[in-house]
Amino acid sequence: VRVHPDRGYARSLYLTTNTGAEIGGGTLEEGREMHRFLAEHVSKPAFCYAHRWRQSDLVMWDNRVLLHRAVLYDSSRYRRVLWRTTVGGSGPVLGPFSREVREVREART
Repeated sequence: VRVHPDRGYARSLYLTTNTGAEIGGGTLEEGREMHRFLAEHVSKPAFCYAHRWRQSDLVMWDNRVLLHRAVLYDSSRYRRVLWRTTVGGSGPVLGPFSREVREVREART
């Protein structure tokens, strides 16, 4: 769970659908099962937005609180321009050896 740096009250679950199952408090298999359950839950249509592109559209999102993925498109018919901008601040918790996880573990001992 991450606290949004600009809105301290807003919490979000940091989850990727294609990596790891490092969920503390249980076995690796339990972590994998919980990871699968959460990934399926957040991917439900009720929680998803699919942009219907029109010429000159610009879409921006906050990676700190959004799970996103690319979809196939016809590159022979459509030109796509992508720009990435990264803002300063803390990164996500990346796994059992990340700084954030180490700090939590050290605080508990």
